[in-house]
Amino acid sequence: IDVSWEGVGDDMYVGRIKVTVSNESGSLAEITHAIAADRANISNIKIVGRSLDFFELTLDLEVRGVQQLSNLITSLRALHCVHSVERYKS
Repeated sequence: IDVSWEGVGDDMYVGRIKVTVSNESGSLAEITHAIAADRANISNIKIVGRSLDFFELTLDLEVRGVQQLSNLITSLRALHCVHSVERYKS
């Protein structure tokens, strides 16, 4: 897998993920809480798809490296409101 990181400074990098989440009250709050709990930061969020049951989001996350991004993906996948999470491939 080819990987590239855009530097943010202070050893922080931007990783982009795609998340499909249930269209239910509190879903976005659960996602943002999980990201904050792992001491990452959301630098950009975009809703790229929406249906009656699901939202598809792209999130740009400021992380310390690939390990933190992998941990975040695992944490997000464990949430009941999250249908899928994957590294964004442009």
